[in-house]
Amino acid sequence: MKIKRLTICAMMLAIIVVLGFFPPIPLGFIPVPIVIQNLGILLTGLLLRKGEAFTVVIVFLLMVAAGLPFLSGGRGGLTPFFGPSVGYLLAYPICAFLIAWAMEYVPKPNNLFTALIVTFLIGVLLLDGIGAIGMHINIKGMSLASAFKAQLAFIPGDTVKAVAASVVYSLLPLSIIDKK
Repeated sequence: MKIKRLTICAMMLAIIVVLGFFPPIPLGFIPVPIVIQNLGILLTGLLLRKGEAFTVVIVFLLMVAAGLPFLSGGRGGLTPFFGPSVGYLLAYPICAFLIAWAMEYVPKPNNLFTALIVTFLIGVLLLDGIGAIGMHINIKGMSLASAFKAQLAFIPGDTVKAVAASVVYSLLPLSIIDKK
């Protein structure tokens, strides 16, 4: 059983890394691009137990901090942790943990609607909210209100990612998810 869980954790780490190969889409009006990598964070929260989800994302962030170019656009090293994207990066393990924690209390496993609500509230709204705070802190002259307004550009795409992650979750057999 431990080998199965370790394998699933390794696969989720690999998915997060592979999603970083997709190029970022710059917005122009803020220095934080649209990335698909947070889809991997949502899936990690849905498919893993809370401790596993948190650990996988922390390992990913440690690999990035060590210089591996695993962030979208081939970024790595410590620089992203001191720039406008820091709020999102710090929110990744928190959101993965909270999604996994919330899904442990879902009465019906593999419920698409419940998974969508959890991933939207935590994986979209909370992630973007913490990201906005990080932008406010790291972009000179950007008010908190402006940072939160800028997040509106991410909501449609992040909602699509939440739907995609929820659909994948609801289609997988319970034996893979096994949150107990």
